[in-house]
Amino acid sequence: MIKLLFVFLLSLFSLNAFAGYGGYIGKYDNRRYGALSEPEYNSVVKLTMDRGIRCTGGFISKNLILTNNHCLPSCQNGCVAEFWNGSGYEKSNVKIASFAPKASGFSGADWGILVSDKETKFYKNIAPVSTPGQVLRGGYGILRVIEDDEIPFLREIYSQTVEEYKEECQKQKYTVYAECINRHVDEKLKKMNKKQLFGDLGNFKVQTCKILGNYEQDERLLKTDCDGAGGDSGAPLLRDNSIVGLNVGGFQMVFGADEVNARAVKTENFYLYAQDIIKKYEDVEAKENPFIDVRSYKNTDNEKTLLGPVALDSGPESNMSSETIQQILQDFDCD
Repeated sequence: MIKLLFVFLLSLFSLNAFAGYGGYIGKYDNRRYGALSEPEYNSVVKLTMDRGIRCTGGFISKNLILTNNHCLPSCQNGCVAEFWNGSGYEKSNVKIASFAPKASGFSGADWGILVSDKETKFYKNIAPVSTPGQVLRGGYGILRVIEDDEIPFLREIYSQTVEEYKEECQKQKYTVYAECINRHVDEKLKKMNKKQLFGDLGNFKVQTCKILGNYEQDERLLKTDCDGAGGDSGAPLLRDNSIVGLNVGGFQMVFGADEVNARAVKTENFYLYAQDIIKKYEDVEAKENPFIDVRSYKNTDNEKTLLGPVALDSGPESNMSSETIQQILQDFDCD
């Protein structure tokens, strides 16, 4: 067996992304509390990672889970997936299976695939092409569902908190910065005997929203009007029992915006990769956990079709240490 040296490269987290602790709520919060037992959402997965960070994902085969690339650094030591098994909730251990190397976070290459040590019969096919229209989306965002009449008040409280604590919190790293702001917001609300806003990690929220078209600044991405928050990263956009997009995030913590300006990854960016990865995993025992190095696609005859808009050899350097990279390679026997 020829062993490949695979450099695990992912971008630094963006301050405004849903994997962290921000969020984006429009003029009204169109989310509601739901359950994985609902047939439309029974393939959705809650991913619990390092330091309690959460993302969302979706089964695309009996043991493979699609999520965002930028969630993977928090899964470098393995994650726990929680999913619906038909009669109740079940947990499994998951590891990284594949991703687009050197993919910048919150870009058109912001996808990754995890392998679960338990199987499910509830999974969705990936549509070859993303198209505008109505979708369903469920996720584990940290923001509780917000009543319409609360939004102006919460927008004011959040703005005041950022102004008051921005300098203090900016001395922290990204996730700690966001946690810092959110903590101060909740402290203010508690002193006012108001319901706290953040930390709603265990509750599943669902909504009907729309893919509006291409995202203006990057045609590799979709623009959506889906409300969301930290923890919703990797949530599949569902239509007709298929995944038609992969939630990435919004720009910043905003309440009461006239227009929600959220983003999602187009399925055509990863469709062919995913089909090949699914096939490879069908051909081996699950315990073997093969790591799929998608760089191998670069030299195929249909390179342009496979690569699509994803630039595999461009992107920022990894924020993971060489020791971490080597540990991942050892886990997959790819040193």
